[in-house]
Amino acid sequence: MSKYISLLFLPLAFLFCAPEYTLIDALNNYPGTLTIYTYQYKELPNADIIKNGNSYMISCDLSFGKQVYNNLNKESITGLSATIFNNEKTLDNLLNLLNINTIFSESTQNITFLYGYSPNFSHFVTYNGEKINVQIAKKENELQIGVPLILGGI
Repeated sequence: MSKYISLLFLPLAFLFCAPEYTLIDALNNYPGTLTIYTYQYKELPNADIIKNGNSYMISCDLSFGKQVYNNLNKESITGLSATIFNNEKTLDNLLNLLNINTIFSESTQNITFLYGYSPNFSHFVTYNGEKINVQIAKKENELQIGVPLILGGI
């Protein structure tokens, strides 16, 4: 009987102990930069810190992203943005990799913005009754990806 009870609780234990999937995990094979928006000030190796009003922008190379992210209090993080180089297949690869359902897109000047929802990320904003937790800005040779939205400039 106890064997069956442990089989019932094992999936629940995994659910509560499983590490959170982040934008950093999805982009670990892409060269680029990461910006973490947080209320926490913490000096970290391989990272630059900019005070932004009452919060901070911590920037680093994507290769150091997980290390920097893991040294911060997750409750203080308000968003993640990454900039990677774009080629013809990069956007399609990201849409598939992140399982993004496109909600809508718009273009202004030389930038196309895509707003979508991915079940991989827990935080979201609501727009016209739709959940949005990924914003992508596509320029000529780079993509900027924000979860839940791109914070800061493009």
